[in-house]
Amino acid sequence: MRDMLVVELVENVLVDVLEVHPETVLPHARLSDDLGATRVDVLVILQRLEDVLPADALERLMPSQAGGRAGSFSVEDLVELVESKTSVTRFAGGLLAGCVRSTSRP
Repeated sequence: MRDMLVVELVENVLVDVLEVHPETVLPHARLSDDLGATRVDVLVILQRLEDVLPADALERLMPSQAGGRAGSFSVEDLVELVESKTSVTRFAGGLLAGCVRSTSRP
């Protein structure tokens, strides 16, 4: 069973960075194909979540320069990585507020 606080945290970051409607952030949605994330968006998302992601998250989620597209991973993949690092429940107050800060897009 998923930690709903982790799901909410990831969803809030994706909605804020990608400026998408929350209903489009489904577990199977791929960041680039389904949510329209660019390579820069993916890096911003990972930066926002860095406190709750394992140290090797960037290597696990971003393809090497040899091939693959940035953001070819799913929302579920991102949630699983956050869950693998820590239980967000004990950090809820600070992380939810800190990870979901507004950005201005060009």
